[in-house]
Amino acid sequence: MPPRILFVSYTSDQTGPTVSLMLLLKHLRPSFEVAVALPGTGAFSARLVQQGIRVHCFRALGKYSIPALLRVLSKGRYDMVYANDTSGACRNAMIAAKVLRLPFVSHVRSMLHNQPLSRLAYLRYADAVIAVSKACALALPRFVPERRIHVVHNGVEIPEADADKTAAAKLSSGRLSLISVSHICRRKGQSYIVAAMAHLAHEYPCLDLTLVGALNREPAYVEELRTTVAHLGLNQRVHLAGFQDDCGDWLKSADIFVHTALADPHPRAVLEAMSLGLPVVAFAVDGVEETVIDGATGFLAPPGDVPALTKGISRLVEDPSLRQALGSSGRHHIARHFQASETASRIGELILQTLASRRARRRVSQA
Repeated sequence: MPPRILFVSYTSDQTGPTVSLMLLLKHLRPSFEVAVALPGTGAFSARLVQQGIRVHCFRALGKYSIPALLRVLSKGRYDMVYANDTSGACRNAMIAAKVLRLPFVSHVRSMLHNQPLSRLAYLRYADAVIAVSKACALALPRFVPERRIHVVHNGVEIPEADADKTAAAKLSSGRLSLISVSHICRRKGQSYIVAAMAHLAHEYPCLDLTLVGALNREPAYVEELRTTVAHLGLNQRVHLAGFQDDCGDWLKSADIFVHTALADPHPRAVLEAMSLGLPVVAFAVDGVEETVIDGATGFLAPPGDVPALTKGISRLVEDPSLRQALGSSGRHHIARHFQASETASRIGELILQTLASRRARRRVSQA
């Protein structure tokens, strides 16, 4: 009988972590029986049901949900609890796992350098902690022994080769499109892209910018961004498209991907853009540096450096053959190192190793 794993998500909405979890479940299902516990209902829980994955919906996953989690784990005869992040919901799931003496794995998908020890002290009780990048893992020894820390980068599905559009095909539209995909919030740094566009728009009349991402995370920042765009006279050149359920078509219609987050563990949007053959211009931070090869798959700029960001974009705007070469190189780089199937394979191995280690310790304690 395959191992039964209960995954715990802090949200039922579609976010970067839940998209990653959805892909992980897709590739683990042939070898494991999987189910997901989450609070409420939303786009993510709906997709799980659509895919035939068992869902345990709770009103909330606060501390008062622990007895209900215990009942679900016991009734479902689960072998492991797997937290999809480090939220309070996942801490409560860890408590339920420990009460039942089940192994607990935590998947860290955020930068934790400034987090207080008290908030994440529970990670010391994890049997294994998976970080999505080396940068993400750097903060973890504060909370958990290094021997339990594993780095497994995010992975994406690689589109068919015909989705890898050439620069020649793009030129037929007569315009060039920059795109950035992430929630519109200060940490993601969209104001830096707008500042770059203030310089680029005058030099390249054919250039537009589309910002794709949720507008409800930091409404004040969104309004600030819109005011800046209007003040610079860029209303016809900069478009806020809002949240999009599937960004694939938006990425396919673009020429250059720009990512200006000031901190980012391992952004899926960068991986997806590269998998579609887009060259990337980004700030050199965290997991971005572990993905984009400066000068080979795109250009990296120091965080917050608008002139360097502008220069990288200009080089790609002016040279169609360079766009094509860096985009193609990026696509192949993702195919070699960031496939979703390989990410799932490594995590599956860690799950099996953790289960085997727990069984071995039990045998020793019972001897």
